[in-house]
Amino acid sequence: MRKFVLLIPALILLNGCFASVSHYGGTARVLDQNGVPCFALKDSGFSDWTVSFLQVSRLDQGGQKGEILWVDGIDAPRPVINKKDCILWRQAFENVDAQMHELPPAIEQLHSGLIYSVQMNTSRVGDDRSGRWYSSHFCLSQSPSGGRVVHDLGVKPDACPVAN
Repeated sequence: MRKFVLLIPALILLNGCFASVSHYGGTARVLDQNGVPCFALKDSGFSDWTVSFLQVSRLDQGGQKGEILWVDGIDAPRPVINKKDCILWRQAFENVDAQMHELPPAIEQLHSGLIYSVQMNTSRVGDDRSGRWYSSHFCLSQSPSGGRVVHDLGVKPDACPVAN
């Protein structure tokens, strides 16, 4: 009986903690903007969403998150994304949280064939309490013309395809 009485306050406390955490929203979309990754939402319901946090990491050989290449906590005014508007690699923001800001390397420093992970925390425009996490994987490959091609791999980091 004593364990049960102690369990109830613990569950109430945990429920309050999880209520303030963002929920998983779905898959991010990685677009190819002339060989440069651009991050959007796969299914935004044709709504506009603001981005408050962005993180891009390189996966290690075991498929686990490795080195963080870009992290930004973004204060208002936040960038707006939807099905067609995206955040371009190395895009500068007006207001970043200095404690969570690391400028990503130049696009030339991303290696073809390696897999990268992107995570974004978003909220519907006008409702900061509706936070949702979106994530995806992407890679780059060399095109036959010598440029680069961005491949959106979705939530499962498969092998990077060869550009046609």
